[in-house]
Amino acid sequence: MSSELSSPNRLRDQIAVVVAMLCIGYLAYVLRTYEIGLRPLHNDEGVNFYFLQEIGRLGYYPYSHENYHGPLYFYFT
Repeated sequence: MSSELSSPNRLRDQIAVVVAMLCIGYLAYVLRTYEIGLRPLHNDEGVNFYFLQEIGRLGYYPYSHENYHGPLYFYFT
């Protein structure tokens, strides 16, 4: 009998968790994208962007032992 009574409470708790997660995700998105044009790229972001451009231009990842990441990192990006 107690499981029947707790079922609506459990559903309400699950909905509350989903709503809280959506609110946190939305807040993170807003804080990350607010005036994003004013933020310069860090050095590693600029280098990674260059590698992504090269993949787009060449069609493959030109691997070098001097790079910090293998091709999987860039293909997932």
